[in-house]
Amino acid sequence: MGRGVFTSANIDEGTVIEESPVIVMSKEERKLLDQTLLHDYIFEWGEKKDQCCMALGYVAVYNHSYRSNCEYEMDFKRE
Repeated sequence: MGRGVFTSANIDEGTVIEESPVIVMSKEERKLLDQTLLHDYIFEWGEKKDQCCMALGYVAVYNHSYRSNCEYEMDFKRE
């Protein structure tokens, strides 16, 4: 779609690419977000996945692939 973050250099295993704060929203707010373009940029949030979050920084535009070469971790305590 013309937006993304890519690299032409190798990244060593275990390298932290970015730490990003998030804006956490409720289940009710998620229903509203699902009706907007932001739907494509939010993540499920919480141990029960009953909330959602908008990640700040570049997280939402990293290249997504079914054969991804990176993982992301969510720190629910620190948001």
